Amino acid sequence: MKPQRDKAMLSEEGSRNLFQKIMDIWILPEIERRKQNRVLPEGFELWAAQILFHLDWSANKIRLNDEVRAIAKCKLEKGICKKKDELIYRNEIESIKELILSDKDDPNAAHVTLVRLRNEWYIFLDFRYNRGRAKKCLTTAEEFYNAAKLAYGNDLLHPFIDNLFSATELLATAQLLIIPDRDYSKKQTHKSTQLKYSAFVNIGNYKVDYKNNLNKLSGLRSCARYLKESFQISRKDAEDYLTITEDMIKFTSDLLK
Repeated sequence: MKPQRDKAMLSEEGSRNLFQKIMDIWILPEIERRKQNRVLPEGFELWAAQILFHLDWSANKIRLNDEVRAIAKCKLEKGICKKKDELIYRNEIESIKELILSDKDDPNAAHVTLVRLRNEWYIFLDFRYNRGRAKKCLTTAEEFYNAAKLAYGNDLLHPFIDNLFSATELLATAQLLIIPDRDYSKKQTHKSTQLKYSAFVNIGNYKVDYKNNLNKLSGLRSCARYLKESFQISRKDAEDYLTITEDMIKFTSDLLK
């Protein structure tokens, strides 16, 4: 049985190797464990499997066959028509285009899901952790961004910088939370976010403008919010900061879809 792959991501050989690794590391040991505990049905045959990954590894789950939960975008076999909410059976599906976790699952979990149709296995991967938390950061960042625009439009430059920094920092946090880092996931600070984000961008991830925007706004905020030094900002710089943060919002939104 050959695994279906995204041709833009993996060669056929790479797809086979990935499939075998998933089976060897997680699925086959789970099947063997259940066999030893006598909890598999008579004549068990694997046709679907799912691993839910959490940063707390003890919470990881492995599901087999009917235990698997997901929302799939499918192409039906020719001549098959279905009404909304009508059940679809595996033998009525020609191919699976997309698959995501169901709304009943933890939105912060990553996952690997395998589904077999006839002689092919479909592999779906999403290794973004904390996506639920990251989405909350994004929506809150949008609120701070809108507040910054209102402040700027009314020449309230101190709250403009404070709000725009908060928006930018939340966006950086959202982008960092989806990376598997247990320590950062547990606790984020101004300093840890700035250092981690700069280091992550410096190795070729995301846009350098995003990192620079965060660092510049952080310095300006200490003057605008805490009055540590005299505070000045040109209209061009202010509008540049707004433009970069707006672009960062769009990028983060696409990243979390």
